[in-house]
Amino acid sequence: MDDLLKKHLSQFIIRYDKDGIIPYLKAEDFKGLNVKEKSFVNSKGIEIHYFYYNYENYNETKVILFLPGLGPGHTAYLREINKLCEHGYQVLTLDYCGCGASKGDNLISFYEPTVEALDLLNMLELDKRIYVIGHSLGGFTALNILNHRRDINRGVLISPIITLKNQFKAFTGYTEDLTEVLEYESNNSSGYSSLANIPYLTNTNDDILFIHSKDDPIVPFNSATGYIKENCKNKSLRFMCVENKYHNPNYTLEAVKLYNELNNKYLSLNNKEDKIKLMKDVDPFVLTEQDEIIWESIFNFIK
Repeated sequence: MDDLLKKHLSQFIIRYDKDGIIPYLKAEDFKGLNVKEKSFVNSKGIEIHYFYYNYENYNETKVILFLPGLGPGHTAYLREINKLCEHGYQVLTLDYCGCGASKGDNLISFYEPTVEALDLLNMLELDKRIYVIGHSLGGFTALNILNHRRDINRGVLISPIITLKNQFKAFTGYTEDLTEVLEYESNNSSGYSSLANIPYLTNTNDDILFIHSKDDPIVPFNSATGYIKENCKNKSLRFMCVENKYHNPNYTLEAVKLYNELNNKYLSLNNKEDKIKLMKDVDPFVLTEQDEIIWESIFNFIK
């Protein structure tokens, strides 16, 4: 096993859980928001949990599949999920293998969310109009779904990874041979690693909205949305490129600033008690305040 594959496995193919210190919102924090939790067994025999969110009198002809980014599950995105539900949509989401409420020792692969999301859709056989929205790794997953499923043709990609190869090189700085990393992903992707996203984006008639901040340090703009904007001259693709929003372009500038300040302090602390003290008075609503202009653009796009 080469060093790049070891780095890939140790950094990304791990178990993701909440640390009990960083505050997360819950469904009951939103008055009237309904949640129903269910589960299915994935192709590896692991129990995966999925969730329906909605308010009363939601539109029963449509559903939004919301795909979380890398981390301890979908509850990191309850503010976004609630926004969609407030607008009359029902939201379907899931915790990937090795994340949050789902079982599993680790994430398995970058493509495992794609495998599980498609397995979930195939199992449910929803007789509804399906939209996909995803952030970061969830944006990559949403893109893979759009590429694979011909009946799903509208999606919103927020700070999305476009290809594993581009992301790995941009994020790690490595330019050496990625053969073993790509082979590992291919062997654990149920065939989905063969999806060619750049040719798809060049030629598709699907309607796709990209939302990305030009200073994103996690999914660098120029290796992802910026690359597509520059090289894929396709009128079906729309772009909302913002400044100073880092990896969360749908947050307000104030929330992004607070998030970055807290994150930098949090990472600098080694003592758990100091971390608890730092976070104990943090209001997760303030920390995740949403940018209404961004959401207006999203709702105008998917209506």
